[in-house]
Amino acid sequence: MLGAWALLLAVLHGRVTLSLSGLFYERDFFSLLCIAMLNTNVAMLLFNLLVPCFPLDCSRILASVLLFWMEPGKAAGVVVVCSVIALVVLVGLSVWSYAERSAALSLNLVLAFWLAMQTWRLHRSRLQGDLASDPLFAAAMAARSQATASATAQAPSNSFRLFGGGAVSLGKATAPPSSQACLGAAIVLWAELKTAASARFGELRQLVRAEYVREVTEASAEGQWVLVLLYTESSLACHPMMRPWAEAARRFPSVKFMKGVASEIIPDFPDSLTPTVIMYKDKECIKKVQGLAEWGGSRVCVDSVEWVLAELGIVQSELEEDPRAAAEMTEAPQDGSEDSDEGTDDRSYTSARLERTLRGKWR
Repeated sequence: MLGAWALLLAVLHGRVTLSLSGLFYERDFFSLLCIAMLNTNVAMLLFNLLVPCFPLDCSRILASVLLFWMEPGKAAGVVVVCSVIALVVLVGLSVWSYAERSAALSLNLVLAFWLAMQTWRLHRSRLQGDLASDPLFAAAMAARSQATASATAQAPSNSFRLFGGGAVSLGKATAPPSSQACLGAAIVLWAELKTAASARFGELRQLVRAEYVREVTEASAEGQWVLVLLYTESSLACHPMMRPWAEAARRFPSVKFMKGVASEIIPDFPDSLTPTVIMYKDKECIKKVQGLAEWGGSRVCVDSVEWVLAELGIVQSELEEDPRAAAEMTEAPQDGSEDSDEGTDDRSYTSARLERTLRGKWR
């Protein structure tokens, strides 16, 4: 558009200029219009390139640079902080323009409100582990995962050898290390390699239907746990589960945590059954947990998620008490309409509930 207005001004006025001197409204109306649009476009260009507020291009350039040495979550946090600072400055300028009786107040406030909504959306996605919904962070996360997989697949088997060929010091051969030293170093190396191999996830990933077989079924081979949270965006019952699920993904990087919109993953999946967690291992669906009751009800937290997963043998937990017990005391049932076969503890794994969960079918 900038080039189009410049070309039109050159045709009408004979040259391209941003100055209004020598022009009159009655005679040079269209030239004044072109100059006003040129000034507006130049201001928008500079604002877009120089203000680090999401989702302007300046913030995306900043995020691209940060992603070279930061995790996507940390890079998104820096972008959110810069955006908040830019919004404070923009609102301050709006107040100043109001004091100066400038006509730009309304436009500035509308722009600040829109930028604030976009920044809040990024912040919420960062907290929920849903950065993959933004194309910039999705591309960075995909590239990081692909690079990690390639490095693991192409790493030579002899890239690190303990005490290979004997030790040499100051040009003279020294005595080889003792067997105890070799054994200790081997144990340390094995522990580090085991930790690095197990901590290969560490973030909540968005699942789409086309990737279900590869990301869930095939990824669960060789004893790998893959947990999929099926949710409905419009369901209030799903909202309490989103943040604890993302925190659990960061707490247990050896388990692959995923989430997906239920109706997109499984066609005609009823919204009333969400949230539903499907647990895969060895390419088989081992368990299925529907609703919030098993996780602690509406007071679900990352500790209650950890407790349930530890009970199922998926993770190891150092928790000594069931965190759902405190929620039961503060959130007593309002009536006696609980299922009679589940006793008074609506959140515990009773045999009847577990059997119904395992045999449950999509209704």
